[in-house]
Amino acid sequence: MADRKQARHSELREAINNTSFKVSVLVMVVLVLGAAVSFMLPALRTGELFQHGYRYTVLLEVLSGAVLLFAAPILCTFPYTTAFLGERESGEIRFFLPRTTKWRYTLKKIQSVAVSGGLVLVLGILVSLLILFFAVGAREMPKEVYEPTSYDVMYGYQEPVDVAITSGVRILTVTLRFFLFGAFWSLIGAFCATAFRSRFLAYAAPFVFYYLLIILSERYLKDVFLLDPRKWVLGEGHWPGGDWGILLFFAEIIVLACMLFGFSIWRRLSDE
Repeated sequence: MADRKQARHSELREAINNTSFKVSVLVMVVLVLGAAVSFMLPALRTGELFQHGYRYTVLLEVLSGAVLLFAAPILCTFPYTTAFLGERESGEIRFFLPRTTKWRYTLKKIQSVAVSGGLVLVLGILVSLLILFFAVGAREMPKEVYEPTSYDVMYGYQEPVDVAITSGVRILTVTLRFFLFGAFWSLIGAFCATAFRSRFLAYAAPFVFYYLLIILSERYLKDVFLLDPRKWVLGEGHWPGGDWGILLFFAEIIVLACMLFGFSIWRRLSDE
């Protein structure tokens, strides 16, 4: 049992401790901070202090921006989507299989691809938040309290609450969605790479599918808001169950993506 856990952890460490993962996190941070600076330029030019909690407002605005939403399906594919394909092409897989079962090997690959794809986006967001916390926080006005919004009431806040609390809840919610968003698209990329034996499809297919879904939802199926992947993250539309409905939807499509990727690995392993 200990050997199995060590093997899983080793696989996961490899997925999040490679150069592609680190570079992708760095690119994510650059995109977030670049969009943040662009958003803050009008306020910076006035030379006045920012309102209390402005750092959170900036991050929430950036996370809903088009640039970041378009980049996310690409960045999440770089860390580990082609790992199985690389092991098969190099012949390394023949050394791994005798030490484990096909089932465990498949589960490890699914887990590593999903976690690395989601974590690369989350780490980029958290690092950016940390930088904004200190860089923007120094120019904010003193702490103040304001009346709760409808979003606050939905989460149970009946009394006036601090800006940091309400904004923090929103940021955590959106960050969790980004993790699930990255996990899903990385699994789709890994499936395409394995099924069609193409590294190019691992990186290109998720973005192509993402863009096609947007085109379908905007031009042909406007009433089917579930087709628009941007709304999965932003939470726009009438989701049954609110935030829990979004999480359930993510769970369903991620399970489907896991099944597709797992089946494609199983077929390739049958050829060994």
